Amino acid sequence: MDVIEAAGYLGTSASADDAGIKRSWREAASRWHPDRGGDHEAMQTINAARDLLLSMTREARRAEKKRLAPKLDAIIDKIWAEMDTWDARVAATAAAKTPPPEPIPTPKTTKRRAAQWEARNADKVRLQTTARVKAHRSKNPEEYRSYMREYMKNRRAKP
Repeated sequence: MDVIEAAGYLGTSASADDAGIKRSWREAASRWHPDRGGDHEAMQTINAARDLLLSMTREARRAEKKRLAPKLDAIIDKIWAEMDTWDARVAATAAAKTPPPEPIPTPKTTKRRAAQWEARNADKVRLQTTARVKAHRSKNPEEYRSYMREYMKNRRAKP
């Protein structure tokens, strides 16, 4: 594997700094990690690409990129073909898995149960609502004033 190929697997520039290489590796790893439904071979390739790029200095990567510039199109085509095979392998693995079991239905809450809960927790709900209103009022005083004006206007309009 050469520098351009390694940068292509990670989706970064061959002249990127170490932080950029690590960031690109994290993004590629989140896509291709076997625990997240990716391909094991792809993850090994991505790790090898990261190790290669981080083992070289930035200047060495640039020099290697210049040396390989005439072969750039062929290298990129090879990378895309290999990533397509990874995608196909992941899709085949996902298609072979059995669907998850149907969820167990839970009993529906009746009106009586809801009323009992509200009666038991009325103080708790009132305190939470008051705390929420106070927090909102302190963060957005003008918005709260306009809201209260509209609320009182609507309240007066109702018989």
